[in-house]
Amino acid sequence: ADMHRLRQSLAYFEDYGWKPVVFMVKPDYIEEEQESLLLESIPKNIEINTVSAFSTSWTRKIGLGNLGIRSWLQYYYAVTAYIKTNKIDLIYFTTTVFTIMSLGPIWKKKFNIPFVIDLQDPWRNDYYLSLPKQKRPRKFWFDYLQKKYLEAYTMPKVDGVVAVSKAYINQIKSRYTTLKSLECLTIPFGAMKTDMEIAARVNPIPMNKDFINIVYVGRGGSDMEFALSAIFCAFKKGLTTNQGLFKNIRFHFFGTSYAASGQGIKNVLPIASKYDVEDYVFEDSDRLPYFQSLSTLKQADVLFIPGSIDEKYTASKVFPYILAEKPIVAIFNEKSSVVDILKTQPGREVVEFRSDMTINDVSNKVLNQLIEILRKLPFEPKIDKSNLQPYLASTMTQKQCLYFDQILQKSQSLNDIFH
Repeated sequence: ADMHRLRQSLAYFEDYGWKPVVFMVKPDYIEEEQESLLLESIPKNIEINTVSAFSTSWTRKIGLGNLGIRSWLQYYYAVTAYIKTNKIDLIYFTTTVFTIMSLGPIWKKKFNIPFVIDLQDPWRNDYYLSLPKQKRPRKFWFDYLQKKYLEAYTMPKVDGVVAVSKAYINQIKSRYTTLKSLECLTIPFGAMKTDMEIAARVNPIPMNKDFINIVYVGRGGSDMEFALSAIFCAFKKGLTTNQGLFKNIRFHFFGTSYAASGQGIKNVLPIASKYDVEDYVFEDSDRLPYFQSLSTLKQADVLFIPGSIDEKYTASKVFPYILAEKPIVAIFNEKSSVVDILKTQPGREVVEFRSDMTINDVSNKVLNQLIEILRKLPFEPKIDKSNLQPYLASTMTQKQCLYFDQILQKSQSLNDIFH
C-alpha cells in the first residue's frame, strides 16, 4: 500500500519541474504478492533502478524478514554510485520501509543533498505500548527499538516532512525540538480516476444480489474494534426493532489481515459474535489485489469504513471509496482527517466519536445513518467534482513539487551563506 503515493505522482512530476528517478527493491526479493496491472498506471519514460536484497531463504532462519534491513546496504551502494555520476537535487523517501530512511543523513553529509521523509504512518509508533502483550504484533520489541533509535538518528537532520496526517507532524515536532520551526506538508493520498477505469476490466468478488451487500476492503485490528462494535451493535438494534428493513443485509470484510494468504486470523467475526450477528457477516482475511478491491467496492450496495481509536489515523483508502460512487457509512474519531474529506461528498455519511463516548452512544447514530441509507436504496451518489479537485493525484503532486522547490531554495541559500 505504501507505493501508492509515488505511483500516483509519477505521471505529474515533470509537469511541475521535477524529473523523478526511482530506486526500488527487485520484485524477486519482496515477499508480498504482486500485481502487474499496477504498472499500467506508470508512465513508460520513468527511470527506474532496482537494487537487490538479502534473501529471506536464509534471513528467515535467523528470524529476520524486515525488507529495510535486508536491502539497506544494497540501497546505500546503488544510490551512492548513482549520485557520483548524476546530478541529484533532492532525495525523497516515500515508503513505510522506515529503515531505509536512515540513509538520508548519510547521503546528506556525503553529498550535501537535502532529503524529505513522507510519513504515511508513524515511524516510531508508541500506540502498542499501551496494549497488553497478547495484543502487540509479533517481535514488537525488536521492531519498536530499531525504529525508535533510527528515527532519533534521522529525523533531526531532515530537510522536509510530508505526512498524511497533521497529527503525525505534531507528534514528530514534539519529539524533536530541532524540527519545531520546520515547515511541513500535510496531504492525503490523492484520488486517481484512471484506477477505476483499469478496475472495470477486473472481475469482482461475487456476491449474492438477493441481499443488500455492505462491503469493507482493508485491514482490521484492535484499534478498529470500537468502530466495528458500533456498527454490529447498531445492526443488532436494527434487527430487533425493524427486522423487515435489516434482515436482508449481509456484511462482507475482505483483506483484514496483513498475514500471507491462508495464514491470517479473522478479527472481525469474533466481534460480530459478541452481538450475535455473525450469521450476517462474511470475513476473508486474505488481501485482495488492488484493482480487484476497487471492482469489488464498485459492485457493493453500501460501503463501510471503520476508523481507528487513534485520532492520528487517516485511511488512505478513502478516495477509492469515494470514486466507487456508492453510499458510505464511516465511523471515525472526530479528529481524523477522513471526517472533513467525507463531508465534502454527498451520500458519504460519517459518524464521529470521541474518547468519552460509549459503543451504545455511537451505535445509535450509526443506526440512524443505516436506516436513512437503506430507505434510499438503490442509489449511487455522484461525485462533487469541485470538492474533489483539491484531492486529485495531480493536485497532490503539484503540492509536493512546490514543497520541494522551497526546500531546494532554502538549501541553496544555506550553501551560499556557508560557502
